[in-house]
Amino acid sequence: MPCGGLGIYPPTEAEAIQYILLAEGVPADVIRCDHNSQSTYENIINARAILRAERIRDAIIVTDSLHAPRAILTARFLGLRAEADTPSIRNMPMKTRLRRFRHEALALPVYIIRLPFWLWRDRRR
Repeated sequence: MPCGGLGIYPPTEAEAIQYILLAEGVPADVIRCDHNSQSTYENIINARAILRAERIRDAIIVTDSLHAPRAILTARFLGLRAEADTPSIRNMPMKTRLRRFRHEALALPVYIIRLPFWLWRDRRR
């Protein structure tokens, strides 16, 4: 289930992931895309809706090892039984790795604080 909306330039993250899955031989009829998410929280919320429609509660989140703790925290908080599968970041340039580490080091505590509020807000809608 590729997730991710449009960044600065097309295609959406979900489309880019879908192209890779199709190139690797995944049948198109089993791919469910979320093209609207702009954050980890939205990725999980939108994926959860698709998973619920398919009566699925378990998820394997494929993301980098720096982002995985926040993605798993979010998924579990929202009721999914989630694990992560993380490709190596060994080939990621050190500057990018440091920038991603700094981003996640700041984002994780923010998510811990905001997740209850977001869930409360969304249940009221």
